[in-house]
Amino acid sequence: SIHDLCFLWHPEWASPKIVGTFQRTIRKHAHEADTVIACSESTKREIIELLELPEERIRMIHDAADVLFQPVHHDVARKQVADTLNISFPYMLFVGTREPRKNLGTLLEAFAKADIPHHLVIAGGSGWNSSDLQEQVVRLHLQEKVHFTGYINDRVLFPALYSAATAFVFPSWYEGFGLPVLEAMACGCPVIVSNTTSMPEVGGDAALYAAPEDTDGWANLLEQVSGDDVLRQTMSQKGFERSKRFSWQRCAEETLECYRSVL
Repeated sequence: SIHDLCFLWHPEWASPKIVGTFQRTIRKHAHEADTVIACSESTKREIIELLELPEERIRMIHDAADVLFQPVHHDVARKQVADTLNISFPYMLFVGTREPRKNLGTLLEAFAKADIPHHLVIAGGSGWNSSDLQEQVVRLHLQEKVHFTGYINDRVLFPALYSAATAFVFPSWYEGFGLPVLEAMACGCPVIVSNTTSMPEVGGDAALYAAPEDTDGWANLLEQVSGDDVLRQTMSQKGFERSKRFSWQRCAEETLECYRSVL
């Protein structure tokens, strides 16, 4: 199973510790395998292009969000988030490890440009090469508006975190699948994501998109979504319905079927 090939496509976005090890072994393992499972059509295309594997030896099986990701009543979600994380409302939400491919620099620039009354919550641990984000927050005078939660151990808190957010924002340069996009939609949270790699495949017509490098485009979408109650309600419903298309039960069944066919 291959979940992404970022370490081949853009090694500058990954830790050298990962790049060296994976680059040395991935092609050998892929060509030795009878079948390779890709988690998205985007990853499948990269396997064909970068590993030169025949398409007939690749099986695409989508990932899914855990069943715990469901809408939480707004008042309940706000109280749970406020009591646990001491977050100010309203807020836009990013979830993920802070690392170069997540493109948080563009998000901070867009957030600084956007004329919205929101805070920005960045939920996730500090990853490789992310130390300059704090400096950028200071340079943009966002110290009172941007909140880094750090790694959150309590997975049960995440449905409330998504449900209480005005929107989920995900400006990533690259994703093999993009689980947070699906988690947010499953919780009824409007989603704004990059128009690259697998993210349109997951978000479909339920999300709004901007190019990862388009700071003005992101700022405009932040303003558009924050100021339009009807749009948010429509996005919430469409995202929730779309999230039902992805299931770990189906993923497990298709994976088992794949294993049996190989054996």
